[in-house]
Amino acid sequence: MLFYVICIFGGDAAIIILNLLTKNSLAENSAYSNKFLVIAGLLLIAGCIALDGISAFLIRRLPEKWFRFNVDFHKVSKKECKFYEKLGIKIWKDHILELGMFTAFSKKHVADPESPEYIERFILESNYGALIHIVGVFLGFLLLALYPKNLLWRMSFPAALINAFMNIFPFMILRYNLPRLHRMHTILIKKQQKKNN
Repeated sequence: MLFYVICIFGGDAAIIILNLLTKNSLAENSAYSNKFLVIAGLLLIAGCIALDGISAFLIRRLPEKWFRFNVDFHKVSKKECKFYEKLGIKIWKDHILELGMFTAFSKKHVADPESPEYIERFILESNYGALIHIVGVFLGFLLLALYPKNLLWRMSFPAALINAFMNIFPFMILRYNLPRLHRMHTILIKKQQKKNN
């Protein structure tokens, strides 16, 4: 959680401070008061969080049948997993905040990890989460259209990059974990079949 707080608020503070410090040396900033630059910077945080929240809310309303464990569209290839491994995902994946608590589903509160139904639910939530985060990568760039052109590269673009950064890592983790979840599901189904025979 601390990582996210530092990235979001630290990044926004850096954007505001940089604009305040360079205000007098840059013609495009000199037209704006300090108060305007601070408020514009704070609104960037609120805008990114609001856009991510609204998109997550809307995506969670999509039919569950599109995100179930047996939908081929969400399958992850070995090449994709290898790509994440080249980016060092095994080293940093456990340090990224798990947000399942916001959907009333968290791997930290497992009712029955030996249940195929639980794994199916886990895959469903991972598929929803992956879509939410990949959409979130691009949403911050909508702010580019809302800010004055002369603040585009100094405020809204850096904020959009921070928002993309905050979404891409959870997306990669969710995608990377999916093949393992599918293997666990297959194993549990086989165990269940053995018990029933």
